[in-house]
Amino acid sequence: MKGLDFSAPKHNVSHDEVNFDQRRMEKAISGERFVMPEGLSREEFREWMRENARKCRSK
Repeated sequence: MKGLDFSAPKHNVSHDEVNFDQRRMEKAISGERFVMPEGLSREEFREWMRENARKCRSK
């Protein structure tokens, strides 16, 4: 069977169905924006993320 290709067909993502909650997306888009400060160490970045996650959850 030289030259025959029996591999699985390639997946075409353009045919995938996409579902999302429009109200939730609109709320997220209109929500508060955060600008990440530059020059943070890895631990400082983690702490900054934790602080801002708390702010987002409390709303």
